Amino acid sequence: MPALLRLAPLLQIPISQQIQDTLLTVQEAPLVAKVITVGVILGAILFFLEKQSQSLSTFLGNLVQIRGQLTELGTAPTAADIDTQADRAKLLKAFRIKLEKRLTDVLGTDQLIALSYEDRPGEVGRYQRAAPAPAAPPDDSPTWQTRLQSLNPMRLLRRPEQAPVALTDAETMMAVFDRKDVAGRLLILGEPGAGKTTTLLELAQELVARAETDDSAPVPIIFELSNWTQDSQAIGQWLVAQLKEEYNVAPKIAQHWIATHQILPLLDGLDELGGVRLPKCVHQLNTWLPDSEPDRRTVVCCRTKEFRQGEVRLTGLNGAVELQPLSDTQIQDYLSSVNQPRLWADTIKPSADLTDLARTPLMLTVMAVALANRPATNPADIFDAYIDERFARYEAQHGPLPYSRRDTEQYLRRLAHQLKAQSQTAFLIETMQPRDWLQTAAQKWTYSLIFGLIFGLIVGLIFGLIGGLIVGLIGGLIFGLIVGLIGGFDRIEPIEILDFSLARFARKKFFQECFKQLIVGLIGGLIGGLIFGLIVGLIVGLIFGLIFGLIGGLIGGLIGGLKSDITVRTEPNQGILASAKNALILTGLGAVFAGALAIGLNAVLPMLLNDTDLIRRITGAGIAAAIWTPLNESGGQACMQHLALRLVLWRSGTIPPNYADFLKYTSELRLTRQTGGEFRFFHDLLREHFAQSPPPAP
Repeated sequence: MPALLRLAPLLQIPISQQIQDTLLTVQEAPLVAKVITVGVILGAILFFLEKQSQSLSTFLGNLVQIRGQLTELGTAPTAADIDTQADRAKLLKAFRIKLEKRLTDVLGTDQLIALSYEDRPGEVGRYQRAAPAPAAPPDDSPTWQTRLQSLNPMRLLRRPEQAPVALTDAETMMAVFDRKDVAGRLLILGEPGAGKTTTLLELAQELVARAETDDSAPVPIIFELSNWTQDSQAIGQWLVAQLKEEYNVAPKIAQHWIATHQILPLLDGLDELGGVRLPKCVHQLNTWLPDSEPDRRTVVCCRTKEFRQGEVRLTGLNGAVELQPLSDTQIQDYLSSVNQPRLWADTIKPSADLTDLARTPLMLTVMAVALANRPATNPADIFDAYIDERFARYEAQHGPLPYSRRDTEQYLRRLAHQLKAQSQTAFLIETMQPRDWLQTAAQKWTYSLIFGLIFGLIVGLIFGLIGGLIVGLIGGLIFGLIVGLIGGFDRIEPIEILDFSLARFARKKFFQECFKQLIVGLIGGLIGGLIFGLIVGLIVGLIFGLIFGLIGGLIGGLIGGLKSDITVRTEPNQGILASAKNALILTGLGAVFAGALAIGLNAVLPMLLNDTDLIRRITGAGIAAAIWTPLNESGGQACMQHLALRLVLWRSGTIPPNYADFLKYTSELRLTRQTGGEFRFFHDLLREHFAQSPPPAP
């Protein structure tokens, strides 16, 4: 009879006859049947814990906070606890690197066109900035109608309709941003391709320079409003989430920065939200920008047509400017600078449609390439001609195409549709998620099967240290398949940087994470030990489980406490590559620790136990825990998931086998732009052009 049934009467635990019969059946079953049964139970528990991990983490985090409040009663957290200056410098450096790469790509390869702006304060419900009106003649006394109108209180709510005021060439966007009437709250409007994002990048460059020389100046960060996906989410909460997503900033630090106005959000792509969601976002922005918070500054970019169709006013802002169409002189000067002086007189000027298209900097740069060798009359034809010319120029400069044109356009169409479905404009390979990219049930099942096989093979090899290699491999593969097919692993979370800091906040976070993971490890070890006891007996199973949980929780806490807060992505798929590197390094250190642990256990356990086989199994459990935990927790699981996802997408023709190499190639074609590890289409209009074609069948 199993040990659990013998202990039940002593512990006064009621066990039904049906459960007793089941336990006896499992106990008397062959080893393979036991392994399958235990695998099913462990898989189900793992699936449940995966689904409830956030709740458990929150619960343990609250316990840690309560414990900290009790031990530091009366001591409120200060900015010094968060080490804001060190983290501010890291974030500023990360954004500057990213900004410089985007500026180099956008401004370094194209001829820069000087843009003109017009003041549009009426778009944010403000009075027009105008010169003082001349004094009225002395004999021009107000009429009785004028006197009566002056008594009307609604007169104060009426905005005068005045002609826009053209800004002088000397008044840069930075000067507009710093104007007293604007006070750092600015709306930038313009037609598609008019240069809104380029203007925002140039403004960000000047704001970064200011922040680097003035520690009190806020850190400018560009955020894509297309990532605002929850209509009721407050802008402050969304900014905290985006800082975590884009730069891996700890939420506590991000909340402190947002609350104390140390972040200057530069919000691009308001029009990407569409006609229904745009007014909702404007409402949230107005709520986040009350007059009572004058130090809270921000810049918002939006297409003119979409903003006006929304029939809303960003009343939280103080000023607005609109980028103006290019003049005939500007168009001719640009075409001359790119050695296409005849294109204006021969092709563009005779056509009113082409002339209108050439008024925007983007379409002008595209037309200079597209119309060099073939005619086109509408944007779709112009983009098709542009793509043709880019392929032709690449072949002339570099030789044969590394990817066929058919495959290239197919992969880009799928990427454009994916970005559109996720309301995104930028793409990082390491952010690919199974729930977003897998379209069919067959793809999802295949992903689960491949991940389960990889997971189970590694588990089997490591846990073969306890029960032998053959038994370990069989049990690991069965367990992995069950875990993969049950699901729950549809979220890939790379571990990019591990860093140890002696700062107070870093030390506090380190020990809190160790405490949380130790508790999770002990709970998991206790549950796993009870289940493992179905095979080897209750007492032995509990010993294995507790040792495995103790060591696993301790190592997991050490790794969790070493996670860095600020990430700079400089290479494609950096997150997964860094996760693989971290997993290999820490697994190696875990193996060294496992060797020392084995020596220690073999020296101590014989003094406590007489069973040689039991000592060997306990030592094997400790070694397995010391190796498996750093492999899994330091990025190994993310690498397994990413590999399974990439294999499924490659076999279905959705992506090429080497996605990073392909995307670099498209940036050389000038169809995309690369900024470190991030890729964007050459322009949103080109992305929309690819997305208009039906996506390839998975």
